[in-house]
Amino acid sequence: MKINMPKTTVVDHWQILRINPQKLKADADNLHQAAQLVAMAGKYFILETADDSHTASRWIVGRNLQLGETIHGGKQDFHVGLSYPDFALQLLATDLEIMAALPLNGKTFPEAFQWLRNQLKIQGMDAGKLLPKMHFDIPDHPIKNGKPFRVENFEYLQELARHRTNGHLLHQYFRQLLHSDEELFIWPHHFDEGLYLPLTFEGKTLISSVSFGLAMPDIYYPEPYFYVTAWEKEEKRVLKEAKLSPPGHWHRQDWLGQVLDTHFIVQAGTTTSEQAGLGLSFLQQAINNALKMVGKNQEI
Repeated sequence: MKINMPKTTVVDHWQILRINPQKLKADADNLHQAAQLVAMAGKYFILETADDSHTASRWIVGRNLQLGETIHGGKQDFHVGLSYPDFALQLLATDLEIMAALPLNGKTFPEAFQWLRNQLKIQGMDAGKLLPKMHFDIPDHPIKNGKPFRVENFEYLQELARHRTNGHLLHQYFRQLLHSDEELFIWPHHFDEGLYLPLTFEGKTLISSVSFGLAMPDIYYPEPYFYVTAWEKEEKRVLKEAKLSPPGHWHRQDWLGQVLDTHFIVQAGTTTSEQAGLGLSFLQQAINNALKMVGKNQEI
């Protein structure tokens, strides 16, 4: 989908971040676990795609909603989604009207899974097809072992929604600059919203690509962070680190990439221009570096 987004749109719609991002990890983990329910609905009721995007979801700006793809075949088309502010699993019509909702705080994963099965049955789906397993593993968590969801602070969920919205604005802006038609998805495995940009091919074989996005707290960083990576098949070219202005920095553990921890955005100031400005400058420099690393003689 083509969009026309000037840089001022990012600044004008930016949501000010005020909370130390390292306080958000517990509730980000809650959201990651809950998002597997959205992914399961996609896995078992949406036609499989080669890139696994049938299990992915999209961020709906203005609704603070992580929305799965459309499910067909029932009484009506619908979505399964995860609302951040009230930490609720939702069934939504295609116009995003809420058809049913389950607040997850205090519920166990099996209880939420059974609720989803019941809702699928109500919609005329073969609910027995829904299974509580995926084709990938996510980090272990007490919720996986039967403990109930426990929200640490609902304001932290709101702040995580603000991170999602800001990241989505930045990703849309740079997708436009890169003339990319690739979709922006939140991926259930690593729980990042990211853009994957194939660049060069030999025949039908992909030779190089660039990826960027916003990751949630993980084993590498205890807070949300922006990342930019470059890839070449069989490392035909030595990927050399380029100059990166602080507070952006190079990540070298397990993968090579450029990172901006979001606490630097919080510290950048209390205005939209200060916070969004840092995100914009980091991603522009880091994406240009990544393009050069794989031999693309272009800048955005």
